[in-house]
Amino acid sequence: MGVEAALVVLALLVLGGRRRHGPARTELPKSSSTPAKARTFPRPSGPPAPVATQLPPGDGYVLKNPAKAWGTADAIASLRAALARWNLCRAEYGLPFELRVADISAMGGGALPPHLSHHEGRDVDVSVQGHGLPLEALPCLLLAFMSDENVKSIYLDHGLQGQLHELLVAEPHLGVELLPELQYPMAPGAGMTRIRHWKGHRNHIHVRFAR
Repeated sequence: MGVEAALVVLALLVLGGRRRHGPARTELPKSSSTPAKARTFPRPSGPPAPVATQLPPGDGYVLKNPAKAWGTADAIASLRAALARWNLCRAEYGLPFELRVADISAMGGGALPPHLSHHEGRDVDVSVQGHGLPLEALPCLLLAFMSDENVKSIYLDHGLQGQLHELLVAEPHLGVELLPELQYPMAPGAGMTRIRHWKGHRNHIHVRFAR
């Protein structure tokens, strides 16, 4: 058989195989995408400022750990003003509580395990010393912070917001102006209110300062 005839036979065999088995399967490239990251605590917005101001001891509150009580100058100034307003409010309503100021940031900022935030001196955890967050103390505590425009957001459990909502509707003199600031009765994640739900904030509030 000549070379030309052999080539013709080979071509016919190849075509016959394609008709029987279908076109050759093309392997698609594997996706290079990675699974979405787990939801993490929102980071502060805006450029970071020096974390070089320490909250000193004072009346009406207990510091959990002075080594983790460092923040930006603006955040510490706002925090001290809020603590002073808390003292006035607790005296007015006869509240027998002191506050517990927990972690802010380490000196200079940076990671602060086990927190997902508290890196930039603009976050602080606050509760009532020895009591967590008793409902009767919440209006004074929240009003002490919410009057400051430097307070960007306060994270508070959605269920506890519901209890507070019920209390303020029944006794508006305690702080009815807080009602439009609550995320409740909207669902967690909805709306643009400053008091917002975040899991794990039932025994303390997390205050986020803008500066």
